[in-house]
Amino acid sequence: MWRNILEWETKSEQQFTPGVYQHFKGGFYLCSELVVDAETEETKVVYSSLFNPKKKFTRNLSSFFDDVSNRKDNTTGQKYRFEKVDKNYGFVIMKDVQPGGHTIRRC
Repeated sequence: MWRNILEWETKSEQQFTPGVYQHFKGGFYLCSELVVDAETEETKVVYSSLFNPKKKFTRNLSSFFDDVSNRKDNTTGQKYRFEKVDKNYGFVIMKDVQPGGHTIRRC
């Protein structure tokens, strides 16, 4: 069931880079990596809230960049479900001494 290495990277996988993303409802998340579900072989994004980094989430990569521009609950006016935050947005992420922890400061 191994996928051909040339077929593995889809357009979405090529589009994803680790970093801070804003959800279309306003939350900010550290999206760290792509993983493959062992049962379905779907590619998923691993992410955690910047304000609660100990709780991890996954979302199918196929829906990570969904067009949400016409949704009524789109409070940010974004085109996509998650959009990468520009480097100049003003967040500084520093690793805590404890494993897996982050301190987030907004400049």
